Amino acid sequence: MPMTRRTTPGISRFFIASAIDQTIAFYRDKHGFETRFQQPDKNPFVAIIGRDRAQIFAKSDKDVSPLPNH
Repeated sequence: MPMTRRTTPGISRFFIASAIDQTIAFYRDKHGFETRFQQPDKNPFVAIIGRDRAQIFAKSDKDVSPLPNH
C-alpha cells in the first residue's frame, strides 16, 4: 500500500537565523519544503521556504540581535 504524504495546514512563521543557506537546506532536505524566494541567490540573507500552505520567512541575524518570542 503506498504511503500518503500528510499535508501541512496554513501557517506562516518568521525566524532569525545565523545561516540562511543552512536553514533552507534543513527544511528542504529534512522536511520536504521548497525555496519560494531567496535574496541574493548565493549566500542569501533572507528567504521564504514553504510546503503546502505553510511557509517560513527566514532572515539573517547579521543586523539583528535575537530576542525571545514572548
